[in-house]
Amino acid sequence: MTPSIFEPHRIYADILLKEGNSAKAGEVIRWMREKVDSHDSGERRTNYRPYLETYARYLTEIGQYDEAKEIFKDRAVFSDAEAGDAVRDIEIVQGFRSRKP
Repeated sequence: MTPSIFEPHRIYADILLKEGNSAKAGEVIRWMREKVDSHDSGERRTNYRPYLETYARYLTEIGQYDEAKEIFKDRAVFSDAEAGDAVRDIEIVQGFRSRKP
């Protein structure tokens, strides 16, 4: 049990997203948000980027593509190349899902 260690929660959220359990993943992501929004600056500095990446995957899974793309506009966290790659990946998922009957 690692109740307050960030990385196992991030991995758990990824697993839940891959399993299609977005409701439970949302709960884990809310816990992650509380940690990065805490007053502990070390927690935010260390885990903010992984939180944003996981949150963007969550938003993509629930079909909120524009919100997911918006996350990658933060140039303090993501470079232009990283943002471009991430947005392209979101658009691929979005395009694939829009073609499904």
